[in-house]
Amino acid sequence: MFCFCKDQCYRMPVFFGGSDYDATYEATAFDALTVSFVQETSREALNCYLPAGFTLLTPTITYEYAQFRNVNFLAGGAYNIFQASLPVHFEGKKDSLDGVLPLVIWENNTIPILGGREESGMPKIYADISDITTIDGSYFSSVSFHGNTFLDFDVSNLRPCPESQFSSLKASYANINAIGLRYIPHVGGPGADLLQLILYPQSIVPYRIYNCEGSLNWTKLLYKKGLIHSIIVEQLSSLPLLSMSNPTLTKGKVIMRSPLCRVIK
Repeated sequence: MFCFCKDQCYRMPVFFGGSDYDATYEATAFDALTVSFVQETSREALNCYLPAGFTLLTPTITYEYAQFRNVNFLAGGAYNIFQASLPVHFEGKKDSLDGVLPLVIWENNTIPILGGREESGMPKIYADISDITTIDGSYFSSVSFHGNTFLDFDVSNLRPCPESQFSSLKASYANINAIGLRYIPHVGGPGADLLQLILYPQSIVPYRIYNCEGSLNWTKLLYKKGLIHSIIVEQLSSLPLLSMSNPTLTKGKVIMRSPLCRVIK
C-alpha cells in the first residue's frame, strides 16, 4: 500500500517515492546568460496586477530572458525562460520586504515548471523559447507557441559596463526576493483550496555585465493560435510605453534557494 512518509519530500507523481530533505541544497545554473529590458509604464495599469499588501517601488515592468546551461537539478542539462516581473514592496501582518513579483514566467522545460509553480507559486507556463543566436555581435531569440511567435528581441553593440555600475548591480543581484502566489483551485467549482504568498530567495552571481542597444517586440495572437498566451500577450503588449531602457546582458550563474522558501503574511 502506498503511503506518505512524513520525513520525505515528494513531487508529482508521488507514487514512486520521495527523497530526503536537504536544507543546504541550491538549485544552480552554473552557466547563465540573461538579457533584461525595463519598461516604464503607467502605475495605474500595473496596480491592477498587485494583490493586497503590495505596492510598486517604481512604475516599471522588467522583461528578462535567461538561457540556463549546466543546471545541477537537470543533471547538467539546460532550459530557457522569459519572464515579466514588477518591483514591489510587501507589507503584511507579519512580514515587510522589498522584492520582485513575477507576473508570468515562460519556460521550455516541464521539470523546473513543476518545481516552481505548485511548490513555490511561481507563475510558470510552457512555451517554445529559442536559444540565443549570435551573429556579427548581435544576440537574438524568440518565444512562440505551436509555431506562432509572440515575442522576439535582439541586442547588439555590447559594451562592458563601468566598474561602478557592475558593483551596484552585483550587490542588487546578491539577494533577490522573488515572491510567488501559490494557488490551488477549488475542485469542481470556483474559488481556491489554497492561496499563499511564497518568498523564494534567489541570487545572480555576475561574471560580466554589458550595456547594449536593442529592441523587444510583441506579436499579438488570435486566441485559437495562442490560447492562454494570447490573453497574457494582449495585456502586456498593451501597457503604455513611456520609455524602454537600453538592455543589459549578464553572464554568470543563477542560484535558486528552494529550501529557504517560506510563506509570508
